Amino acid sequence: MKRTRRGHGAAAAGITSGAGLCVLWLAGSAAGCGGSVVVDGPRADEEPPVQPPPEEEPPVQPPPEEEPAGECAGTSDRVDIRLQLPDGSLHGCLPTGAALGPGIDGFGLRGTVALQQGDIFFIDECPPSMVGCMAQVTTVRVSGPGLVPRLPLGTIVDVTLRATADEEGCGAQIEIRNVPVWEGRMSAGGTAPTLLLAAADGVLNEISGSPFAVAVSPDCMIDPEDPAKGSVFALQFFDVANPADQGIKVRQGEWVEWRPGSLVLEPIWRVRNVRAFVGEPSRFGRSWAYWVEPAPND
Repeated sequence: MKRTRRGHGAAAAGITSGAGLCVLWLAGSAAGCGGSVVVDGPRADEEPPVQPPPEEEPPVQPPPEEEPAGECAGTSDRVDIRLQLPDGSLHGCLPTGAALGPGIDGFGLRGTVALQQGDIFFIDECPPSMVGCMAQVTTVRVSGPGLVPRLPLGTIVDVTLRATADEEGCGAQIEIRNVPVWEGRMSAGGTAPTLLLAAADGVLNEISGSPFAVAVSPDCMIDPEDPAKGSVFALQFFDVANPADQGIKVRQGEWVEWRPGSLVLEPIWRVRNVRAFVGEPSRFGRSWAYWVEPAPND
């Protein structure tokens, strides 16, 4: 079964957890972390100032029509991948395409999903055997058009991250897998070491040991009479555990449901080609972006 949609990823923002953990992903209006916020106002024995009547709101305009999926056009859609380690170091890419901290290759961690706030996950790296361990929390954010990450609380995960930056811009890639048992503790994510989420922006080569592979195939030229305007590509996804697998082709802007026929992947996966475009306008330099996640059961 194949379906197509277009959408836009969530905007970048800071977050604050109830435990006092604060993550400022971008410089913004947030002034600091922790404590309570007090808003100045009139004393109880004072009358509140008279407020002017509210201005009339402008009429609501209908949203613009969405472009059809797979249209032969450039796009700046992207997948936002960022990670903050317990020591405060940051890795990934900013929405502008600039690197967030130094590059990192083959980085991995294991921990338990302790909290979720939208597309941001807090992963506690304390192993079960360390009684009284002070929480060592790594914060992971993965967002993109149409992506709805689902990592149940109590899921034990292995997280692998690649991040790189050069004159072409910033690229990041992440895979999150379920760990069925960790030092006797059972994972809320199930009894199989399945892939829970994979995403990439600006890089295409899969992470070592990934259960799927990605290839590029030309789709169309934006203007055949002017090749400088760029070309759009489809992404082909293959199940590496099934040599007979013919894979599935996903055009730019499309998402599809993929049943690869291998026990390594879940029976049904949602796959989206977010960006596969070479040319202008490209605000990010690097060309490729996609995500893969299990299809919801409902």
